[in-house]
Amino acid sequence: MTIDDFTSVVSQRIMDFLPEGFEGAKIDVYNTIKNSKRVHGICIRLKGQNVAPVFYMENYFEEGIEDVTDDIIMSIVKDAEPYYKDYLEGKDAKAVEEKLLKFKIDNYDFIKGYLRPIVVNSRYYSELLQNFDYKIINDMAVLLIVEIPQSVFKYGPSCIKVSREIQSLWNISFDELLRTAVDNLNPEEFILRDVSCHFSGEKEINLLRESSIDSKNTLYELTSKETMYGACGILCDAVMNKICSLFPEGYYIIPSSVHECLIISENISECPERLKEQLTSINLNENLITSDDVLSFDIYRYDKEQNELLAV
Repeated sequence: MTIDDFTSVVSQRIMDFLPEGFEGAKIDVYNTIKNSKRVHGICIRLKGQNVAPVFYMENYFEEGIEDVTDDIIMSIVKDAEPYYKDYLEGKDAKAVEEKLLKFKIDNYDFIKGYLRPIVVNSRYYSELLQNFDYKIINDMAVLLIVEIPQSVFKYGPSCIKVSREIQSLWNISFDELLRTAVDNLNPEEFILRDVSCHFSGEKEINLLRESSIDSKNTLYELTSKETMYGACGILCDAVMNKICSLFPEGYYIIPSSVHECLIISENISECPERLKEQLTSINLNENLITSDDVLSFDIYRYDKEQNELLAV
């Protein structure tokens, strides 16, 4: 059974397993690009519901599966039910929906404060990027998202990637949008932490708030406080200049995933060629990182004078 067959069978059978209140629901099937790969999903939309989640079948499908069992469908139903609870109980789901619909994507003056840049791997995201404007930094691509906070969307936070279609609604150049998105990055959103402390369970200190680092005999991780798309910290000049002050001897940037980068002092690191070999080995191991999360196959320095990332 293929993933297409699996999705089709689930969409045809799931109505028989949905609880009371789902009568008359509409089931839509999606086959689309999400991040670095094509995905298959179903959307269960209640009568009168304008906004509904998509459940991706890749989370339930396994290679070699021969049948869609009742247990599999029930697991999908169990995952779906919480998203409809308020709506079915007549609580605040309509208010939530109204808030989200007021988040008008065509109103740039309203949207611009929610613009953020993210960095992804240009090769793994190549199919998705066909519909986007973006900036290339070596083998990385910088594209834009509209970040929807949980105060607006109850089941969030969430984000919308800014495609050319969305961009055309604003009639503003990508370069100007990118400048706005980068300016929106707040240094307070990011943390630099000692990797050894993080994994040992010791108390973590955000080193971006420190004036110096006593010991550089370790790896450091740069990420966002939410650890989502935290690698965009390398686009924030204030963050990178602070790291430069903490590592006056120089440092290498290892783009370990779209969610974080590793920082290592040039005084204790192996040569960048060896670091690149290790990074490549990890990126090609699907047991360690998914293609969605791979960021780069190169090692970088930050040029403080030019405010620029340079591959080494």
